[in-house]
Amino acid sequence: MIYTSNALTAMANQIDLTGKVTFNSMDSTLQNRVTTAEGNASIAKSQAASAVDTANTASDNASSALSKVNNSIQSTTMHYLATSASSGVTTSTSGWSTNI
Repeated sequence: MIYTSNALTAMANQIDLTGKVTFNSMDSTLQNRVTTAEGNASIAKSQAASAVDTANTASDNASSALSKVNNSIQSTTMHYLATSASSGVTTSTSGWSTNI
């Protein structure tokens, strides 16, 4: 390790600089990169939170709609029609029955 009044040279497998490097000690290019990355991360976090809110609202709406559908169906009845017609069969065609 070589230490002078304005420089430190060290060779090691691991160097711990915890608490020694500050934002102000970085050059302006690096400060701008850190600031931009922080801003981008903040925007992404906000957009992700908004997407989660939108998904939760959609899920709540779907659950509510499904509940309304399930609660509005009181019963189902199968209807059968024996006919030789290959087209034009509608609900008003005579001969519908609930028995097979």
